[in-house]
Amino acid sequence: MIERFWRIIKYEDIYLKSYENAWELERGIKAYIMRHNLERPHQALRAATPDEVYRGAVKLAA
Repeated sequence: MIERFWRIIKYEDIYLKSYENAWELERGIKAYIMRHNLERPHQALRAATPDEVYRGAVKLAA
């Protein structure tokens, strides 16, 4: 699962933005992870965000 996440972050953010240095890369990765968890709906979570599932706003069948 973590390998898939890193593949996604590389193709959707890192490769597209070509960060100039490590500081920009760090800020970019932090911003991407925030968007990924708070704003981006996930198909596996029935179009909910990971944050919604974590906080209990959306219940997934067991």
